[in-house]
Amino acid sequence: EDDAFWHGLVPLTLEARLPRLQDEVAVVGFPDAPSGGEAVCITQGVVSRIDLHSYSWDSRLLVVQIDAAINPGNSGGPCVD
Repeated sequence: EDDAFWHGLVPLTLEARLPRLQDEVAVVGFPDAPSGGEAVCITQGVVSRIDLHSYSWDSRLLVVQIDAAINPGNSGGPCVD
């Protein structure tokens, strides 16, 4: 809730290229306090699957599966290379 947190941060540049199978990537998560974490966590892995899943009745969601361990609070974040 402190606006100073955002001061000086540079946004990520998005590319048109999707990750490819076997690309090394990092996934960013933010475990909540009940899960034991209070800071951003980075999990590295290799892309093992890329797929489109139904998200709602009229949209689809791009899903990137990596071979890294999934722990409470570190899943569902952005995947970057």
